[in-house]
Amino acid sequence: MSTTLRALVVEVDGASPRTLDPLFDRGALPVLSSIAETGASGPLGSQGLLHGTSTWASLHTGTNPGKHGVFGPFVYDGYDWRRTGVNAPREPALWEILAYHGLRSVVVNVPFATPEESVVVVPAACPRAPTLDADLARVRESIGEYRLVPEPETDDGSALARQRSAAFAHLLDRTEPDVGIVRFESGGQSDADREAVFRAIDSEVGRLLEVVDADLVVVTSAYGLAPTCGHEVRVNEFLRRQGYLEAGPCRGRPATPGESECVTEPISSPIERVIGGTRRVLPRGLLRGGARSVDFASSTAYLRSPAEYGLRVNRRGREPEGIVGEKVYEGVRSELIETLRDLTAPNGDPAFADVIRREAHLWGPSVDDAPDVVAVPNDGISLSTSLGGQVFADGGETPCRTPTGYLAMTGRGVEPRALSDAHLFDVAPTVLAALSLPISDRMDGTPLPVVSRPERMSYPQPTGDAAVETDGGRR
Repeated sequence: MSTTLRALVVEVDGASPRTLDPLFDRGALPVLSSIAETGASGPLGSQGLLHGTSTWASLHTGTNPGKHGVFGPFVYDGYDWRRTGVNAPREPALWEILAYHGLRSVVVNVPFATPEESVVVVPAACPRAPTLDADLARVRESIGEYRLVPEPETDDGSALARQRSAAFAHLLDRTEPDVGIVRFESGGQSDADREAVFRAIDSEVGRLLEVVDADLVVVTSAYGLAPTCGHEVRVNEFLRRQGYLEAGPCRGRPATPGESECVTEPISSPIERVIGGTRRVLPRGLLRGGARSVDFASSTAYLRSPAEYGLRVNRRGREPEGIVGEKVYEGVRSELIETLRDLTAPNGDPAFADVIRREAHLWGPSVDDAPDVVAVPNDGISLSTSLGGQVFADGGETPCRTPTGYLAMTGRGVEPRALSDAHLFDVAPTVLAALSLPISDRMDGTPLPVVSRPERMSYPQPTGDAAVETDGGRR
């Protein structure tokens, strides 16, 4: 017996026309291609800040990061940082708006989803909250193995797809939801691995559609993936050479989260290290002696984290020991923009696809927490906070995020057509409009023309600590 849903939203990390179209052409993804062919589909424009925590928050709230307040996996207070918490978004997510109207949701593996009276959740790996561990334990008792992240070197992501689908199906059996939302990771280090994962996701979506009768089916991704990052650009090393950044003695811990800053001189062989439970290889940069790290208080500008996709200016009156005064602030930003735009990658192309003042991408009450200059790398380029060695280094085989995601919709009230101007912010209001519900008057996106125009109303804003109280650090 199938479960009737008003909407099923399937989220696929890294899906874009660039990755899906060749697989559609070969008939490798019959379920996903059928959804695209019978409804409205096309590329989904993303935002400048491409880390998943920020892009998914934008998709779920229909607002830009300046309003919802999530700029990446870390929250900063001066030169201190903490990990972003599950209560970080300052605008209501899709499932919270549905709950406001009395609709019950099942949400699996979606960032920032937390259980409440009308929302049943299987948590995502990041952000994490200890309060969700009990929910996770109950799911494992019922379906068996359920991992938050792939098993290193043994799982290409196909097993995770099966586990996400099993958890979702389990919750359908024990609840009576109106809407289901499930996110799949695309994963994989090679084209063959990624194709295997997409095939597994396609199969699992097919399984879900066998047990679900949904009025509306949505498949979406908040960003795309390029095959690999051919090069990483060591932004802080580049800024040091340009005179914008000062280096000082290493204090024995990373000055920025997720990156080892205590590197200056290259050595001949890579060295393995473990960061956050993930095995990585140091890119030929462990110091021979006298390690240094970024001296934030003495620097004009710096990259706080690769996940921020932008430079923070050490502004007087805002940072604890700011040195850039109000009168020169705009001039410094102009210099930084021009300097980054002129940076050329080893292949001769510009290293950055877009370098611009944050106001062009971000607006709202939280905008001052954002980087002052947004810097979106070109395809095949990743960002690094590392010091030392060359400005450009081997980027390894990790896929690079790109600012084009994917959206496909089919079902009652959806006009079949090709989408060309859809944006990340439009997904949540479009789903609400398809369900004949008012959209938030603070949403930056608008319903796409494939559905009828709804009314707008003001929804309550979430409250709670934006950061996790532990697992942070000082710079």
